Amino acid sequence: MLSIINRRLMVSCLVGVFFCLIANVGWAQAVTPFTLTASPTSAFTQAGTLVSYTITLTPGPAAAPLIGFSCTDSIPASSCSFNPPTVNTGNGPVNTVMSVATNFVSAGGATGKADPSQAPLSHPNKALYAMLSLGGAGIFGLVLPVSCSQKKRRRWLAAITGLVLFLVVMALQGCGGGIKQKTTPGDYIITVTGTSINFNPVQTASTTVALSVR
Repeated sequence: MLSIINRRLMVSCLVGVFFCLIANVGWAQAVTPFTLTASPTSAFTQAGTLVSYTITLTPGPAAAPLIGFSCTDSIPASSCSFNPPTVNTGNGPVNTVMSVATNFVSAGGATGKADPSQAPLSHPNKALYAMLSLGGAGIFGLVLPVSCSQKKRRRWLAAITGLVLFLVVMALQGCGGGIKQKTTPGDYIITVTGTSINFNPVQTASTTVALSVR
């Protein structure tokens, strides 16, 4: 009877050890191959300026060789960039610098103050500006010296009109382009994600930083 009980206890112990091994293997597989940390974890900035964070990647034994970075946020008129955009995990912990731009101009890829010193011309003002310029060219043609022959007067008028048209087009393009967007003041969270490149299965890890825009 005692031997039967011992056998049952031994079997129970073996089953328990077996399930413990399975659980440990599963836990080991669930561990992130690398981790991300940020310094600083929060920052303040004025709209229209750059702010930088240092992102440190610490690889584990099973980390992919190459990791690329991206960010997501809810900050209006903003953009982020990384230098370098990808890192090699073979040399242990490695850093990248994330720069966040506010008042970001998507067309030009630049930053600047949202409120220009001089407001762009509205469409009616542009038309009026063009009409006045062309009218001025016509008046200039009327006051050309009477001594000039009709042929010379026509040449002068054509040249002046062409020059004025060129200046008007350039002025209108300068007034209408480069509309800048404004980042609304507030407190925001930026999520930084590292993703393995050309590695299967895909490895990812994330961290968050805070940004207060004033």
